[in-house]
Amino acid sequence: WQSCDGSFVVPLELASSSVQTLQVRLVGTSQVNFDVDNVSLTIQGGNPDVLIVDKEIINRWAPGAELLITSHTTNFDDHQVRRIVEVDPEYHDERFARIVLDQPLPKPTTELDSTEFAVEVALLSRNIVWESGSDASELEGGHFWVFHTGLKQHIEGLEIKGFGVQGTLARYPIHFHFCGDANGSVVLKTSVRDSNQRAIVVHATDNLLVEENVAFNTLGHAFVLEDGFETGNTFKGNLGAYTRAVNVLIPDNGFNGIETDNLPATFWATNPSNHWIGNVAAGSEHSGFWFELKLRGTAAHLFQSLDPRYESLGSFLNNTAHSNFDRGLRTYPEGYMPYETAHLLGFTSYRNKKQGLFFHNTENMLIADGLFADNGVAVDLDRSENITVSRTKIIGRTELYGELESSQEAPSLCYNNELLGMELHTFVRKTKNNGAVLDVAFDGFNSVHCARVAHISLDNELRIGTFDWFTTLERVSFADQPVLIDFCPAAEAGIVDAYLTDLDGSFEANPDNKKPRSIISDSDVMTAFLGEDEECTRIPEGCYAYCDVCFRTIRFEVDPSGSEGYELEVCTKTRSKCIRIAGGTDPTDYATSSTNYRVFNVHLPAVENSESSGFNAAFLLDDEPVWPNYVEQQYEDKLCPGGLDEGTVELHPPPLFDSACDSLIRNGDAEAPDRLFWLSKFTGVSTVANAGMAGSTALKDSIRTSPRDSLVQLLDARCFRSTVMRSYEVEAWVKVVDENNEHQECHVEESNCPEIRIATATQIWPSIATVVPERGENGGYQLLHGVFVVENSMTDSNMVEFIVMRNRVDFNILVDNVSMKLLPDIHSNEDFCSEIVRNGFFADGSARFWSQSNAIMELVGGPSNFSLQVSDGQARASLKAGCFASREYYQVQIQYKIRVDGKSFQCDPLNDPKDLCPTAFLLSYTDGSFVSAQVVAKSLESSEEEEWSWLLGLFVASSDQSNADGLLLQMDGLNPSYKYVINFASIQPLPKSCRSNILVNGNMEMGTAVFWDGVASSVTTVSPGFDDDVAMLVSQRERPGAGPRLNGDFFDTRCLKPAVMLQFEAQIKLVEAGTENPALCDVASIRTAVDACPALRFEVEDAFGNIVFAELLRSYPGVQNWVADGWNEFRAEIHLP
Repeated sequence: WQSCDGSFVVPLELASSSVQTLQVRLVGTSQVNFDVDNVSLTIQGGNPDVLIVDKEIINRWAPGAELLITSHTTNFDDHQVRRIVEVDPEYHDERFARIVLDQPLPKPTTELDSTEFAVEVALLSRNIVWESGSDASELEGGHFWVFHTGLKQHIEGLEIKGFGVQGTLARYPIHFHFCGDANGSVVLKTSVRDSNQRAIVVHATDNLLVEENVAFNTLGHAFVLEDGFETGNTFKGNLGAYTRAVNVLIPDNGFNGIETDNLPATFWATNPSNHWIGNVAAGSEHSGFWFELKLRGTAAHLFQSLDPRYESLGSFLNNTAHSNFDRGLRTYPEGYMPYETAHLLGFTSYRNKKQGLFFHNTENMLIADGLFADNGVAVDLDRSENITVSRTKIIGRTELYGELESSQEAPSLCYNNELLGMELHTFVRKTKNNGAVLDVAFDGFNSVHCARVAHISLDNELRIGTFDWFTTLERVSFADQPVLIDFCPAAEAGIVDAYLTDLDGSFEANPDNKKPRSIISDSDVMTAFLGEDEECTRIPEGCYAYCDVCFRTIRFEVDPSGSEGYELEVCTKTRSKCIRIAGGTDPTDYATSSTNYRVFNVHLPAVENSESSGFNAAFLLDDEPVWPNYVEQQYEDKLCPGGLDEGTVELHPPPLFDSACDSLIRNGDAEAPDRLFWLSKFTGVSTVANAGMAGSTALKDSIRTSPRDSLVQLLDARCFRSTVMRSYEVEAWVKVVDENNEHQECHVEESNCPEIRIATATQIWPSIATVVPERGENGGYQLLHGVFVVENSMTDSNMVEFIVMRNRVDFNILVDNVSMKLLPDIHSNEDFCSEIVRNGFFADGSARFWSQSNAIMELVGGPSNFSLQVSDGQARASLKAGCFASREYYQVQIQYKIRVDGKSFQCDPLNDPKDLCPTAFLLSYTDGSFVSAQVVAKSLESSEEEEWSWLLGLFVASSDQSNADGLLLQMDGLNPSYKYVINFASIQPLPKSCRSNILVNGNMEMGTAVFWDGVASSVTTVSPGFDDDVAMLVSQRERPGAGPRLNGDFFDTRCLKPAVMLQFEAQIKLVEAGTENPALCDVASIRTAVDACPALRFEVEDAFGNIVFAELLRSYPGVQNWVADGWNEFRAEIHLP
């Protein structure tokens, strides 16, 4: 007799069949008879109907109660529900109890198989049952509110079945609603099952404890933090399983936004500042844990400064996610970017169909003491950076799951025919961030039969076409060999410059060699500069090489617009080796972001320090040197001690050609295609045909998000280094329009008009050009104009932005004819400083070079003679820098009149209120900082016959003014109740000529007697004078010595030197007081005589006001007898001591 035996696993289809047949056949022939004896079929093992569980269930779980056994595969619905038949009283064990079930179940993973991956067993039944009535539809059920109460609530031991109203907001099985601080309240040991919508929802409630609850067969998110401002709540020891998608979403009511219960998460959080401890998400149709961080709801306006994406994590400790169809944990799409590193500690994620952990748009995270196994992708770091994975184990496929695949036909782990340990990104979202720090133990990858298997893989997503997701490996181990690294997806997408830094050589696992090394793309751009001694092991099937060298990256950011086709050439100093690198930009249209630069990343190995070591770099276009307007060179972090030193790469710009800096704005008329050279901040840039000045093309900001929306052009920073202390004239025409491009008024007094700014990386110069009056209608366009002085502080920056800011959010702007032109300076021509005020006479019919400080300006007058009308503030005129010489004299003239109710009148400084007559100040600036202010002209009395009033003055320039790079003439003290019309403003140097008249306005050439004061008398002008012009009339004399006085501020004291002889001359006529009748005097009389002719007194004072020299002069050498009805010549000489 021959003995035959074997084991047989009953397939599912046979177990469910109503007829079974056992056949015994002799395999191989049908011609031989045989005898059969002792046939037996014995159960050796299989689907059990008994569970051994913790003994604590004794006297708590009873026959008739229902149990949940969670899924043990990657299927989210492979759970089992069984009823207890018996809790075996005869089973004697100090630790366990024996439960008999009403039906067998497929053998789950138990703690005998693995303490890490055993299924959970949970009691679904409770003694207190709330259940929706039989009349409820499949979408409707009851709902339980804890509503607007601060009282402590204790909810424990409920079984809630069929609650929730699907598609209706605020209708959930358990709902804490606007309870504020719920410290002391608890939801404990409650079972929520067969829910129509969610399970336990915490809404506008803080510090609630949700502990040891079960949510089974629920639709939508299960354990929920609803609106993004809930904090301090604790979810501890809860279990959720069979979390399914809803059929009907809660609609958007204008406050809640689009709900995501069709992509359900067992634990769904909108704010991270809460606590998740020891929870299990065991089978969701989508995700186990989902941090969908956002602020919403009717009370969101109370938390306007709150953005949950940046808030600190309360705690996330010893949580588990398994058997979820999509991800164990995810942060998609809003991401999570806390300012303080968030710690995910002790997280276990296994048997999830897609990813065990999926970070998206996330940064500053620590995953420590984690375990990931049997996932399609264990850890996927997508658009995420500054991630640390520490003391974590990643298993591709466990032996236990392999047995499930063969014995129970468990689903394959090959999601999309791939099995990956870690999938890493190739680019960072923020340039100052790095990728990841990895301290991981890998196992279980070499026994998997998927099309693609890798311990570590780079993904194939592109942004700028170059690698900058810098990552280090340390204490990494690979239990199975060979190590499977896959750079091919990135290489196929065009990323051929990737590298990972192996800090301790753990990739090779050679205990005798702990030297840092690099895993690099096997490409010419990465290997070109490797020396003969730097060995590389090439792995073609992984598209990488493992090299005995450290790399470091130098990042070059350039202006994205106008730099298409540029290459960066990098060569050794001796040009023995060179590479050329193409730059890349985000596929997102650069017109929507001024920070979307074109990036050139150069990854270089360390070089020895010597005179010939290092690299040169230059930008080329068609093999010719070129220069982008903006270039920023940055050395990325040195990832290992042997990395490249800063300063090793020298960038060489081509020389500036003549006149290159005369005009800085390119495509200012918007006629170049594709809005060339224009970028934006917070908005988009588009062009509109036939909408510009005179029907030309105009630029338009196409998106409105905030008043700070701006059109931007990057300027050539080299020009600012070569034109320091020089002035640029800035001009643009803007038109405020609605969505139909219809003109809308902007009002300067409401601060809602556009303006132009200049900005570097560290500083902003606001309002360098603002709306100024301009003649004509101009089709609704208004002129932005101003003068900008290049300051020393700008020369250190490589980035200079020219910004046209909208300053309002309700309308768009059209922009045309933008320019920034270098103004002539003192070296331009010999007449440059003959008139120092720019546009002081408004000759071109505009208020160019004039600005207002809280003032409203408008042009008045005819087409050939314009004046500037100012109200409510100060008027400022730009002056030419470099025209003031220290200790030299300058004359100031401002002609103005005052208007109110359509009528004009003069200013009388002697009789009018002090706040009516203005004063002129000269303001000095250096490097943009205010230095000093000096009164340079005052309002003087005018004759009744004159229409205009005068601000006049003579001043000596100070060193502040001669050294200033910015100068303003400010007309100050304007009374807000009146309007002031400025006819012209002038500052001219006072020529030094000691052989001509050194008195200012001595012959009344200004048409008025300004600068002369009346001592005990009144000084006005009359006509005709000696030369048929005007003369000074001295009247209302109170004593014999009363008369006009000209102090030293109004004549050129530079000519007063020791031993100098001065000759005084004047033409004098006398009239009787109060009449026009001629009067006589005695030329020969002395001073004390009543009939003495006028005399002149000359005094010199020291710095303390003491008279150190004085002389009285009375001399009419050519007059024998006084001519009563004519002019009499006074002439005298004084010899200074």
